[in-house]
Amino acid sequence: MVGMSAVSLPGSLIGSAIADQSLSTNWNVPAALFPGGRSQTVNVRLDAPGSQWLERWNQLDLNLRKVFSVGRARFEPGVDVYNVFNTNAEQTVTTSSGASWLRPTAITGPRILRVGTRLEW
Repeated sequence: MVGMSAVSLPGSLIGSAIADQSLSTNWNVPAALFPGGRSQTVNVRLDAPGSQWLERWNQLDLNLRKVFSVGRARFEPGVDVYNVFNTNAEQTVTTSSGASWLRPTAITGPRILRVGTRLEW
C-alpha cells in the first residue's frame, strides 16, 4: 500500500490588508525627531496595505505499507516520511519594526522518518 499527502498553501499576509488598521507594520516616530518639537508621536505606515506576503509553502508526506499473513496472524510493517523535500518555508515572522523585523518565528517542520508495524492475531 502506498499513500501520499500533498499540501500547497499561500504564504501569510505580512501586516494588514486594511489601510487604516494600526498594526506593528507602522513606525511610531518619536516626537524628538521633529524639528521645532512636537508633543505627540506620529505613526507612519512602512508598506502599502496587502503588499507583502510570505512565500508559498509546499509539503509532501509519503507512507508505504506491506501486509503479510501467516495463518490467522496479520503483520503490517510500514514507513512514513513527512516533509519529503525538507522545505523550510517561513510560516510566521516578526512584524514589529527594528532589528528583528521579518525574523522567522515559525517554519515548516523538519523531515521526519517513522517506522512502525501493526500485528493482528
